[in-house]
Amino acid sequence: MSILFSYPIYHFIILRIHVLIYTLVSSLATCATILTYGKLYTIFSERYVFVSSLTIFVVGSVVCAAGPSSLALILGRAIAGLGNGGILSGCNIIIARVTPLRWRPFYQSLVGGIECAALASAPLIAGAIAKYQSWRICFYISIPFGAVPALICFFFLRIPRSQCQQSISSARPSFLRQLDVLGMVLFVPLIVCLILALQWGGTLYAWSNFRVILPLVVAGVLSPVFITQQYYARETSTLPLRLLRSRTLVSGIILIFATAGTLYVFTFYLPIYYQAIRDASVLGSGLRDLSRMVGLVIALLVAGSVTSFIGYYTPAMLLGTVLMSVGAGLTSTFHPSTGLGLILGSQAVFGLGCGFAFQQAYVAVQVVLPSSDIPAAISILTFAQFLGSIVMLAISQNVFSSRLISGLGSMSLGLDITEILNSGAVDLKNYVPVEKLPEVLQAYNTALDQVFYIGLGAACLTVVGAVGSEWKTVKSKSKENEGSGS
Repeated sequence: MSILFSYPIYHFIILRIHVLIYTLVSSLATCATILTYGKLYTIFSERYVFVSSLTIFVVGSVVCAAGPSSLALILGRAIAGLGNGGILSGCNIIIARVTPLRWRPFYQSLVGGIECAALASAPLIAGAIAKYQSWRICFYISIPFGAVPALICFFFLRIPRSQCQQSISSARPSFLRQLDVLGMVLFVPLIVCLILALQWGGTLYAWSNFRVILPLVVAGVLSPVFITQQYYARETSTLPLRLLRSRTLVSGIILIFATAGTLYVFTFYLPIYYQAIRDASVLGSGLRDLSRMVGLVIALLVAGSVTSFIGYYTPAMLLGTVLMSVGAGLTSTFHPSTGLGLILGSQAVFGLGCGFAFQQAYVAVQVVLPSSDIPAAISILTFAQFLGSIVMLAISQNVFSSRLISGLGSMSLGLDITEILNSGAVDLKNYVPVEKLPEVLQAYNTALDQVFYIGLGAACLTVVGAVGSEWKTVKSKSKENEGSGS
């Protein structure tokens, strides 16, 4: 999955900005279905839902790898995104069902560490593949990584049915009501319209264009309708509004939303800085990113182990948000002559901050909420994670494009600005005359500065989420008794 994310990034850098849709379409499908998966995990066997998610992801990867056109690639990314929504929330939900509360921070950090290790290696793999082999190999590689776990889980994963699953299966007439079909029908177009408007506005189309106004209006109309329907659906709702009374869950939403947002902003736009401003290759860009990802993996593993040992998750949250903010602040000072030591050091600090803070929100909700609400709470946090990445990327793309176009337009370059944009970061120096290159690079750097400020703002917002979380321990006796198999 990490390779599938990394390939569109480098494809975007090499070709043109509109290829960002290859990345966003997958995240869009994931974000639109995560809450629905929360209901499915509550009602059905976790094993069958998780295996189905993996199967859908594999089908999407096959479509991407074998598809003959860009439309097929977009369709495949969308299908893979549908499966991905159940995979990510399912990992944490299954861990919550089969392990004692005290050890969940440790096991969840292992899962997070593996995911981040994949993110660290994926840019290098994707960069090498994009340079020396067909891009389709990126998708072929992902097929066994989905198929093999699906087979293992299908034959060997055994989870006792929860009390909620037993009561629902014994009451067939209420089965369809438990699915909240109406809520799903309202929510999917709402989130799709919202994200499309954010993605298109100011980049592909002007904000006054009907293609932007129409989805914004639809999202605005559907939002109160969806909230009202969820209020009256109560216990069968896709988004249980009563859970939002939990201060820790709301704080976790803020923390996860902002952390994912700032992480994706830097993951996506730092390669442009490396390649356009610092003249790094695709592979060299990936190597520079390693300091952030290595710091992220180390901090995840340390935070999980320490939280399981001391019991309290809040210290790791607070430390992580501070380090994240410091690292993001240092990143916002980057300029064409910034030393390599500052670049690597700031990214290591930022990665450590993300690692310490990221998984703690998932741990916190399992401490403060009853076991029956954990699948819904985890799905809400996973939704916030993906929504944060999508919204922040959409805002960043808007700011980057508008500032870059404005900066280039104010110069007397004698060149077609559209051609400069389409040349991409890698080929920029081959297209722009040498005497004009410093001005163009300065315009790129100025636009990137504004994007990095967005990442800095999101990083500072994570402090609010950490401060708002309750101080409770995973060693709680009453919660420990709900352990595995509850």
